[in-house]
Amino acid sequence: MHFSPTERQQRELELPNSRTYLVARSFAAISALRSKLRVLRHNDGRAGGIGAWCRDLQHVLRCLPPALVAAGDYLLPDRSRDGEFCLETVLEPVPNHASRVMLGSERDRLGMRKVRLEWSLSDADRANYLRSIRLVVAELAAQGIVDPVGPSASMEQPWPSSVQWCWHHIGTTRMHRDSNKGVVDVNCRVHGLDNLFVAGSSVFPTPGSDTPTLTIVALAVRLAGHLRDLLSARNVADVTSAPAPTRSWP
Repeated sequence: MHFSPTERQQRELELPNSRTYLVARSFAAISALRSKLRVLRHNDGRAGGIGAWCRDLQHVLRCLPPALVAAGDYLLPDRSRDGEFCLETVLEPVPNHASRVMLGSERDRLGMRKVRLEWSLSDADRANYLRSIRLVVAELAAQGIVDPVGPSASMEQPWPSSVQWCWHHIGTTRMHRDSNKGVVDVNCRVHGLDNLFVAGSSVFPTPGSDTPTLTIVALAVRLAGHLRDLLSARNVADVTSAPAPTRSWP
């Protein structure tokens, strides 16, 4: 179960998609440590230099004490456990021209140039998060579901070091009817090419805030049906346009 602004609120406040969960504070502390360890493991010092690696290590060290406390909390009897909860929000980032995938100068074992990812969050993402979370908290408090404790989300929160990633690779071949605004059309066909199609989350116009797997499968099934119809129509056209066979009699 999650909480989200209504469609009317999204339209009126121009908010992207989001979903907010009530998460036990102990679980959130352990989850944050796992996320920072994952970042540290993937950053071998080459992506952003030794400075970026040291910053990732600092984030891990900051997450370690609350994670250890949370782990100890699980060993206590149920009645003695910490009953506090925090809010965890999955927010849809807005399209950002500064975020892109490019070919780097480094090459792999096969001599192919490696891919380099430039990914950044904008001030608009931060503002959207603050507006969304404040809206959800106000409504939950008004309904008596939660009793807010401590400071609410503010612009003073570390950003983006406080952000945890969902690790879904989405975008780069955006779907749009206009070739000037997208890479593929509504049938996942690359604009300007008749026989090149793309099926996957790269065609999503925006990332959304839900897990993308079911949408990817739906797009693949839809594309398979479209290709089947195209090939069937082509085969029928080839048969009807072919000349009648000739026979020679002895």
